[in-house]
Amino acid sequence: MLYSQGFAAEGFETENLVLYQPDDVLKQRVPSVNALGDYFKKIESECQNFLAKETEASRLVVVVAVKPGKQSKIWLIPSAAKAPKLAELQKKLEALPAIDVYGGPFAFAICGKIAGGNPAAKAEDGDGPPIPQEWKDAVKDSKEGVRIPEGFLAKVWPDQPGWTPPADKRPKAPTEFVTQVLEPLGGKIQKPKDWHYQEGHRKSTYMWTLSVEDSEKGPYVTGVRIQAFVGIQKATGKTAKEFILDFIKSKKDNAAVRVVSTCEEKDQGIFSRMCLEIEEGPNHILYSLFWGNEADIAVVSIAGTSEELWHIYAPTFDKMNKFELMDMKRFEEKKEK
Repeated sequence: MLYSQGFAAEGFETENLVLYQPDDVLKQRVPSVNALGDYFKKIESECQNFLAKETEASRLVVVVAVKPGKQSKIWLIPSAAKAPKLAELQKKLEALPAIDVYGGPFAFAICGKIAGGNPAAKAEDGDGPPIPQEWKDAVKDSKEGVRIPEGFLAKVWPDQPGWTPPADKRPKAPTEFVTQVLEPLGGKIQKPKDWHYQEGHRKSTYMWTLSVEDSEKGPYVTGVRIQAFVGIQKATGKTAKEFILDFIKSKKDNAAVRVVSTCEEKDQGIFSRMCLEIEEGPNHILYSLFWGNEADIAVVSIAGTSEELWHIYAPTFDKMNKFELMDMKRFEEKKEK
């Protein structure tokens, strides 16, 4: 995937930005497009400052890989025979604070020109994404196709056994909560103080989203979404319980899903509840599923985050899953009026 953009610069000028993974992977692993843009600008600025006085025309590709825990690694592909002393630039770029990514590595390349670019320069100007020589050397004996960039990174930058992010780079579990009212039903949930809250209701469906990332700006990684479906029988021909049981079956039958745990049906008065905890792709999700014992209503609560963050946020999700969907006193008072 290639995005072209011109940037006027002295010494170094960006020609285009190459993303090594498709949009669906980008959205899962890098939920904040703004953070990615800021990171790119910092790398570009460092290149401009370092190469500002270079006068030999050439090209330079900066390949960037980021892993969960804000780990970053840089590869430089110069075209000039007498390239600038790039080892120092590489160290400067790797010292920049990386972005948060989730569920696996993310990679991109900045393709640029030095002192106007060319003459007769290559620096990875082929049909595919730029591949550093170290990557090529690492898989030269492989008899199977190599997935870009994951297959290369597994060889040149493998995960260390038992590695965990440094304490200052690890997300912290919320410690302060506030009571969030779930309008218009008047229910209540304990929301981490700094999390975002959004509503999205339609005629027979209510939806509330509480998340670390702002869900109005794009997909979120960590959060809880509650959906209440009213009039299930009329809409689907199923009872609310049948609707929930079919939902659970569809998840269990999905080959991409690994079931972690389940809980049996439990009568909670107005509602009955079941739960299903799964791993699906890079995500770890806990479904809390309810149906009305008398009312024709089904509720699906989805608490999820990336697999590597699950142990951090699981206690938060447990606290949030004790929500009340509606304020019964409010509806009783309406009836009396």
